[in-house]
Amino acid sequence: MKKTLCTFLVVILCLSAFSPFAFAAEISSVNDDLITDGVCNGIDISLDNIVVNPELGIVIITEASNNVHIVARMDSDQRASKTFSHKVYDRNGALMAACYSTVTGTYSQADHLSQIDSITVTFNGGFASSFSYDTSTSGNLGYLNIYFNNIYLNKFNSKIATNGYISNI
Repeated sequence: MKKTLCTFLVVILCLSAFSPFAFAAEISSVNDDLITDGVCNGIDISLDNIVVNPELGIVIITEASNNVHIVARMDSDQRASKTFSHKVYDRNGALMAACYSTVTGTYSQADHLSQIDSITVTFNGGFASSFSYDTSTSGNLGYLNIYFNNIYLNKFNSKIATNGYISNI
């Protein structure tokens, strides 16, 4: 009885070890189809740090700085800031502008609270004057809307965790 049970468990274990690979291959093909169909149909597509807007022919690549500034305060609240670089390219791959957004927030690990206080934005590059933006915050979330010639281009969402880590979401 024990030998049969052990054999059965070994077979199940072997079969379950191969199923994630088949599942991953299936997901990969679905995502490739989604990307291809999305680009062909003019749908905005966001892939980690790359945003494609086929209607305007613009690509935005986001990079985050590795230096996070954390300023300790006497009470349990601490401040953190992080700068993100959003590079905007035209349909020919030429850099139009670089948008630098600095997200600053307050957090407390002791109180398990965090909030984004401000988002400051600057544009550099040949078409910098053609870009505009607006920002808003809500608790631990911050929002940056970017416009090109007053046409909405994209939104970047930021979040600050209770340990002070700021990320794009």
